[in-house]
Amino acid sequence: MDLSGAIEQFDIVDANLRRLEKVWAELYGLVPSGIVFGEGSAGPRYRELIRAYETLARSLPAIGSFSLHSRPMELNEIAQARFDAQEIGFLEALISVDESVSAPGREIEEYKFRLTGARRQLVRDRLLDLMGEIETHLARLCSKVERDRSPVTDEEWPALASALDEVERLTGGLIAPKGRWTDLHRHISF
Repeated sequence: MDLSGAIEQFDIVDANLRRLEKVWAELYGLVPSGIVFGEGSAGPRYRELIRAYETLARSLPAIGSFSLHSRPMELNEIAQARFDAQEIGFLEALISVDESVSAPGREIEEYKFRLTGARRQLVRDRLLDLMGEIETHLARLCSKVERDRSPVTDEEWPALASALDEVERLTGGLIAPKGRWTDLHRHISF
């Protein structure tokens, strides 16, 4: 697979991961804080979110040997686990139940960390090449600018714009625009 195809796959995985994070946030927000048997009014939505979670989690490929394995617990399953832990009376048992309930969220965080690392590793070399190209284009364009600040029309502009677009696509939002980045985009749009 070429770099563009690989980046496209990263974009798809990233979009699905963001959807999964939203599903998990809503799902986790519906978990009652105490021992509550019966699903109540949240039950149908909770079950719908579990199905959405499982579908999205299956769509995410393994990163190295890491993949998402934890699944959200059913509401009655959570209540039973909390009841059993409270009946045992050990703090460790209560903590273990809470860790089991929140395990999918921790796995999502780990997956996101690994996805970011994999994407960075993939694009690092190409970004270094692009930085060199952009510096070359800017140096050539700057040498053509007159002191009167008249507009520069040159074949360098499309090449510079293309290189900048590729930088943004490769970084996928990993690098926040700083400094005069927006000014550069504004000048290119002229």
